[in-house]
Amino acid sequence: MAERLPAWLETLASSPAPAPQARVLAGGRNNQGVVLHRLLAGGEGTPRLVIEKRSRHRAEARLYRRLLRWQQRHPEAGLLPRVYGVLPDGAQGWRLFQAYVPEAMPAPEDPCQAGRLLADLAFRFHGTMAAVIPGPPPPLPALLQRQRRRLDAAGDAEGLDPPAVTDLVERLALRLAAQRPVLAHNDLHWSNIRLPAGGVPAGQQLIDLGRAGWNLAGAEFHGALRQSLLGGGGPPVWQHAIDHYATLSGDDPLSLRLGCLWFALVHSAGLWRQVRLQEPALPRRREGRLLRRLLSRLRAALDVAPSPPPPAG
Repeated sequence: MAERLPAWLETLASSPAPAPQARVLAGGRNNQGVVLHRLLAGGEGTPRLVIEKRSRHRAEARLYRRLLRWQQRHPEAGLLPRVYGVLPDGAQGWRLFQAYVPEAMPAPEDPCQAGRLLADLAFRFHGTMAAVIPGPPPPLPALLQRQRRRLDAAGDAEGLDPPAVTDLVERLALRLAAQRPVLAHNDLHWSNIRLPAGGVPAGQQLIDLGRAGWNLAGAEFHGALRQSLLGGGGPPVWQHAIDHYATLSGDDPLSLRLGCLWFALVHSAGLWRQVRLQEPALPRRREGRLLRRLLSRLRAALDVAPSPPPPAG
Protein backbone atom coordinates (compact mmCIF):
# COMPACT_ATOMS: atom_id res chain seq x y z
CA MET A 1 0.00 0.00 0.00
CA ALA A 2 1.38 3.41 -0.97
CA GLU A 3 2.10 5.83 1.86
CA ARG A 4 0.12 9.02 2.02
CA LEU A 5 2.38 11.95 1.22
CA PRO A 6 2.32 15.20 3.19
CA ALA A 7 0.87 18.10 1.22
CA TRP A 8 4.21 19.90 0.87
CA LEU A 9 5.80 16.77 -0.64
CA GLU A 10 2.94 16.29 -3.10
CA THR A 11 3.51 19.86 -4.27
CA LEU A 12 7.27 19.37 -4.51
CA ALA A 13 7.04 16.03 -6.32
CA SER A 14 4.51 17.32 -8.84
CA SER A 15 6.65 20.29 -9.87
CA PRO A 16 7.90 19.79 -13.45
CA ALA A 17 11.35 21.16 -12.59
CA PRO A 18 13.32 22.05 -9.45
CA ALA A 19 12.63 25.51 -8.05
CA PRO A 20 15.24 28.21 -8.70
CA GLN A 21 16.48 27.93 -5.12
CA ALA A 22 17.17 24.19 -5.48
CA ARG A 23 20.80 23.11 -5.79
CA VAL A 24 22.24 20.04 -7.49
CA LEU A 25 24.69 18.36 -5.12
CA ALA A 26 25.99 15.16 -6.66
CA GLY A 27 25.62 12.27 -9.02
CA GLY A 28 27.43 9.00 -9.51
CA ARG A 29 27.33 5.32 -10.25
CA ASN A 30 24.72 4.63 -7.58
CA ASN A 31 22.34 7.45 -8.40
CA GLN A 32 21.18 9.80 -11.11
CA GLY A 33 21.64 12.96 -9.14
CA VAL A 34 21.01 14.51 -5.74
CA VAL A 35 19.12 17.79 -5.37
CA LEU A 36 18.83 19.98 -2.28
CA HIS A 37 15.39 21.62 -2.17
CA ARG A 38 14.88 24.79 -0.13
CA LEU A 39 11.21 25.03 0.74
CA LEU A 40 9.38 28.23 1.46
CA ALA A 41 8.02 28.65 4.95
CA GLY A 42 4.91 26.53 5.25
CA GLY A 43 2.72 25.01 7.89
CA GLU A 44 3.81 23.04 10.90
CA GLY A 45 5.81 19.97 9.93
CA THR A 46 7.13 21.44 6.69
CA PRO A 47 10.93 21.10 6.60
CA ARG A 48 13.07 23.90 5.24
CA LEU A 49 15.64 21.66 3.52
CA VAL A 50 14.93 18.37 1.75
CA ILE A 51 17.26 16.05 -0.14
CA GLU A 52 15.95 14.33 -3.26
CA LYS A 53 17.98 11.41 -4.57
CA ARG A 54 17.23 9.84 -7.94
CA SER A 55 18.05 6.14 -7.73
CA ARG A 56 18.11 3.43 -10.37
CA HIS A 57 18.13 0.59 -7.84
CA ARG A 58 14.95 -1.19 -6.82
CA ALA A 59 16.60 -2.63 -3.70
CA GLU A 60 17.56 0.85 -2.49
CA ALA A 61 14.03 2.16 -3.04
CA ARG A 62 12.62 -0.85 -1.19
CA LEU A 63 14.98 -0.22 1.73
CA TYR A 64 14.01 3.46 1.95
CA ARG A 65 10.32 2.57 1.83
CA ARG A 66 10.69 0.11 4.70
CA LEU A 67 12.74 2.65 6.62
CA LEU A 68 9.98 5.22 6.10
CA ARG A 69 7.38 2.88 7.59
CA TRP A 70 9.64 1.99 10.50
CA GLN A 71 10.39 5.66 11.26
CA GLN A 72 6.68 6.41 11.32
CA ARG A 73 6.38 3.91 14.16
CA HIS A 74 9.61 5.04 15.86
CA PRO A 75 9.86 8.82 15.37
CA GLU A 76 12.39 9.09 18.20
CA ALA A 77 15.05 7.06 16.38
CA GLY A 78 17.79 9.41 15.21
CA LEU A 79 20.64 7.45 13.63
CA LEU A 80 19.26 7.84 10.09
CA PRO A 81 17.79 11.02 8.58
CA ARG A 82 14.02 11.02 8.34
CA VAL A 83 12.61 9.64 5.10
CA TYR A 84 9.66 11.65 3.76
CA GLY A 85 8.65 9.66 0.71
CA VAL A 86 9.64 7.19 -2.02
CA LEU A 87 8.09 7.78 -5.43
CA PRO A 88 8.43 5.89 -8.72
CA ASP A 89 9.95 7.89 -11.55
CA GLY A 90 8.94 5.86 -14.58
CA ALA A 91 11.80 4.32 -16.49
CA GLN A 92 14.27 6.50 -14.58
CA GLY A 93 13.86 4.61 -11.31
CA TRP A 94 12.79 6.20 -8.02
CA ARG A 95 12.80 9.54 -6.25
CA LEU A 96 13.86 9.31 -2.60
CA PHE A 97 13.06 12.27 -0.35
CA GLN A 98 14.65 12.66 3.08
CA ALA A 99 15.83 15.22 5.60
CA TYR A 100 18.99 17.15 4.82
CA VAL A 101 21.83 16.79 7.33
CA PRO A 102 24.25 19.62 6.58
CA GLU A 103 27.52 19.09 8.41
CA ALA A 104 30.05 16.37 7.55
CA MET A 105 31.64 14.77 10.60
CA PRO A 106 35.36 15.57 10.80
CA ALA A 107 37.48 12.53 11.51
CA PRO A 108 38.80 12.57 15.09
CA GLU A 109 42.55 13.03 15.22
CA ASP A 110 42.99 10.30 17.81
CA PRO A 111 42.88 6.93 15.97
CA CYS A 112 41.46 5.12 18.98
CA GLN A 113 38.62 7.64 19.28
CA ALA A 114 38.00 7.47 15.52
CA GLY A 115 37.85 3.67 15.60
CA ARG A 116 35.49 3.62 18.57
CA LEU A 117 33.16 6.06 16.84
CA LEU A 118 33.09 3.97 13.65
CA ALA A 119 32.36 0.87 15.72
CA ASP A 120 29.60 2.60 17.70
CA LEU A 121 27.90 3.80 14.52
CA ALA A 122 28.25 0.44 12.78
CA PHE A 123 26.85 -1.43 15.78
CA ARG A 124 23.88 0.94 16.03
CA PHE A 125 23.26 0.74 12.29
CA HIS A 126 23.26 -3.06 12.32
CA GLY A 127 20.80 -3.06 15.21
CA THR A 128 18.56 -0.54 13.48
CA MET A 129 18.53 -2.50 10.23
CA ALA A 130 17.69 -5.70 12.09
CA ALA A 131 14.57 -3.91 13.35
CA VAL A 132 13.71 -2.27 10.02
CA ILE A 133 14.07 -5.50 8.03
CA PRO A 134 13.63 -8.41 10.42
CA GLY A 135 14.26 -11.86 9.10
CA PRO A 136 17.02 -14.40 8.65
CA PRO A 137 20.23 -13.43 6.84
CA PRO A 138 21.42 -15.31 3.77
CA PRO A 139 23.58 -18.38 4.39
CA LEU A 140 27.22 -17.42 4.76
CA PRO A 141 28.50 -19.65 1.91
CA ALA A 142 25.99 -18.07 -0.48
CA LEU A 143 27.07 -14.57 0.60
CA LEU A 144 30.75 -15.37 0.05
CA GLN A 145 30.07 -16.92 -3.34
CA ARG A 146 28.15 -13.84 -4.44
CA GLN A 147 30.97 -11.56 -3.33
CA ARG A 148 33.66 -13.67 -5.00
CA ARG A 149 32.29 -12.73 -8.42
CA ARG A 150 34.18 -9.46 -8.16
CA LEU A 151 37.37 -11.42 -7.59
CA ASP A 152 36.60 -13.68 -10.54
CA ALA A 153 36.35 -10.57 -12.71
CA ALA A 154 39.90 -9.65 -11.60
CA GLY A 155 41.26 -13.14 -12.19
CA ASP A 156 44.25 -11.89 -14.16
CA ALA A 157 45.57 -10.08 -11.07
CA GLU A 158 48.44 -11.85 -9.33
CA GLY A 159 47.19 -14.43 -6.82
CA LEU A 160 43.52 -14.14 -7.78
CA ASP A 161 43.27 -17.02 -10.23
CA PRO A 162 40.06 -19.08 -9.80
CA PRO A 163 41.64 -22.00 -7.86
CA ALA A 164 43.24 -19.58 -5.38
CA VAL A 165 39.98 -17.70 -4.88
CA THR A 166 38.07 -20.95 -4.40
CA ASP A 167 40.54 -21.96 -1.70
CA LEU A 168 40.08 -18.61 0.06
CA VAL A 169 36.29 -18.85 -0.03
CA GLU A 170 36.26 -22.41 1.30
CA ARG A 171 38.63 -21.55 4.15
CA LEU A 172 36.64 -18.45 5.05
CA ALA A 173 33.34 -20.33 5.01
CA LEU A 174 34.81 -22.91 7.38
CA ARG A 175 36.44 -20.40 9.72
CA LEU A 176 33.45 -18.02 9.81
CA ALA A 177 30.75 -20.68 10.00
CA ALA A 178 29.51 -19.27 13.31
CA GLN A 179 29.29 -15.69 12.00
CA ARG A 180 25.85 -14.25 11.30
CA PRO A 181 25.76 -11.75 8.42
CA VAL A 182 24.34 -8.31 9.17
CA LEU A 183 22.62 -5.66 7.10
CA ALA A 184 25.62 -3.39 6.73
CA HIS A 185 26.01 0.18 5.49
CA ASN A 186 28.99 -0.89 3.32
CA ASP A 187 30.10 2.71 2.69
CA LEU A 188 31.01 3.87 6.19
CA HIS A 189 33.39 6.78 5.77
CA TRP A 190 33.56 10.25 7.24
CA SER A 191 31.73 12.08 4.46
CA ASN A 192 28.74 9.79 5.08
CA ILE A 193 28.74 10.59 8.81
CA ARG A 194 26.84 13.83 9.35
CA LEU A 195 25.91 16.16 12.17
CA PRO A 196 22.49 17.83 12.30
CA ALA A 197 22.28 21.61 12.34
CA GLY A 198 24.08 22.88 15.40
CA GLY A 199 26.63 20.08 15.33
CA VAL A 200 25.57 18.18 18.46
CA PRO A 201 28.60 15.90 19.05
CA ALA A 202 26.55 12.83 20.03
CA GLY A 203 23.97 13.30 17.28
CA GLN A 204 25.78 11.72 14.34
CA GLN A 205 23.63 10.40 11.51
CA LEU A 206 24.51 8.11 8.61
CA ILE A 207 23.55 9.07 5.07
CA ASP A 208 23.67 7.35 1.67
CA LEU A 209 22.27 3.82 1.89
CA GLY A 210 22.96 3.10 -1.78
CA ARG A 211 25.34 0.24 -0.97
CA ALA A 212 23.58 -1.13 2.11
CA GLY A 213 23.10 -4.88 2.10
CA TRP A 214 24.00 -8.17 3.73
CA ASN A 215 27.64 -8.53 4.68
CA LEU A 216 30.03 -9.70 7.36
CA ALA A 217 30.06 -7.34 10.34
CA GLY A 218 33.80 -6.72 10.12
CA ALA A 219 33.45 -5.72 6.46
CA GLU A 220 31.99 -2.42 7.66
CA PHE A 221 35.54 -1.18 8.33
CA HIS A 222 37.06 -2.06 4.96
CA GLY A 223 37.33 1.60 3.98
CA ALA A 224 39.43 2.42 7.04
CA LEU A 225 41.63 -0.60 6.29
CA ARG A 226 42.17 0.49 2.68
CA GLN A 227 43.02 4.01 3.80
CA SER A 228 45.53 2.71 6.32
CA LEU A 229 47.29 0.45 3.81
CA LEU A 230 47.36 3.15 1.14
CA GLY A 231 49.27 5.35 3.54
CA GLY A 232 46.72 8.11 3.90
CA GLY A 233 45.09 7.10 7.14
CA GLY A 234 47.91 7.27 9.66
CA PRO A 235 47.61 4.75 12.51
CA PRO A 236 45.30 1.76 11.93
CA VAL A 237 41.88 3.14 12.81
CA TRP A 238 40.31 -0.07 11.51
CA GLN A 239 41.96 -2.19 14.21
CA HIS A 240 40.58 0.04 16.95
CA ALA A 241 37.16 -0.17 15.29
CA ILE A 242 37.26 -3.97 15.22
CA ASP A 243 38.38 -4.23 18.84
CA HIS A 244 35.58 -1.94 20.04
CA TYR A 245 32.96 -3.60 17.85
CA ALA A 246 33.97 -6.95 19.35
CA THR A 247 33.41 -5.49 22.82
CA LEU A 248 29.97 -4.17 21.85
CA SER A 249 28.77 -7.25 20.00
CA GLY A 250 30.58 -10.11 21.68
CA ASP A 251 31.89 -11.23 18.29
CA ASP A 252 35.28 -12.87 17.92
CA PRO A 253 37.83 -10.14 17.00
CA LEU A 254 39.71 -12.45 14.64
CA SER A 255 36.51 -13.27 12.76
CA LEU A 256 35.78 -9.55 12.43
CA ARG A 257 39.33 -9.01 11.16
CA LEU A 258 38.92 -11.76 8.56
CA GLY A 259 35.65 -10.23 7.38
CA CYS A 260 37.30 -6.82 7.07
CA LEU A 261 40.28 -8.17 5.11
CA TRP A 262 38.05 -10.25 2.84
CA PHE A 263 35.69 -7.45 1.88
CA ALA A 264 38.54 -4.97 1.44
CA LEU A 265 40.00 -7.49 -1.03
CA VAL A 266 36.64 -7.85 -2.80
CA HIS A 267 36.13 -4.09 -3.01
CA SER A 268 39.69 -3.46 -4.15
CA ALA A 269 39.39 -6.09 -6.88
CA GLY A 270 36.45 -4.18 -8.29
CA LEU A 271 38.43 -0.94 -8.25
CA TRP A 272 41.47 -2.60 -9.80
CA ARG A 273 39.33 -3.91 -12.64
CA GLN A 274 38.16 -0.36 -13.35
CA VAL A 275 41.67 1.13 -13.54
CA ARG A 276 43.77 -1.72 -14.95
CA LEU A 277 43.60 -0.45 -18.53
CA GLN A 278 43.67 3.24 -17.71
CA GLU A 279 46.46 5.73 -18.18
CA PRO A 280 48.38 7.03 -16.35
CA ALA A 281 49.49 3.79 -14.76
CA LEU A 282 49.72 5.12 -11.19
CA PRO A 283 46.18 4.10 -10.10
CA ARG A 284 46.71 0.65 -11.61
CA ARG A 285 50.00 0.14 -9.77
CA ARG A 286 48.52 1.47 -6.53
CA GLU A 287 45.52 -0.86 -6.63
CA GLY A 288 47.71 -3.77 -7.71
CA ARG A 289 50.02 -3.28 -4.72
CA LEU A 290 47.03 -2.97 -2.42
CA LEU A 291 45.53 -6.20 -3.74
CA ARG A 292 48.78 -8.05 -3.05
CA ARG A 293 49.01 -6.66 0.49
CA LEU A 294 45.40 -7.51 1.29
CA LEU A 295 45.75 -11.00 -0.13
CA SER A 296 48.92 -11.62 1.88
CA ARG A 297 47.31 -10.36 5.10
CA LEU A 298 44.16 -12.40 4.58
CA ARG A 299 46.11 -15.60 3.99
CA ALA A 300 48.29 -14.93 7.03
CA ALA A 301 45.22 -14.32 9.20
CA LEU A 302 43.63 -17.55 7.98
CA ASP A 303 46.84 -19.45 8.71
CA VAL A 304 46.86 -18.37 12.36
CA ALA A 305 43.10 -18.58 12.86
CA PRO A 306 42.15 -21.64 14.93
CA SER A 307 39.76 -24.01 13.22
CA PRO A 308 36.23 -24.03 14.62
CA PRO A 309 35.36 -26.99 16.84
CA PRO A 310 33.64 -29.90 15.08
CA PRO A 311 29.85 -30.05 15.46
CA ALA A 312 28.62 -31.94 18.50
CA GLY A 313 27.64 -35.54 17.94
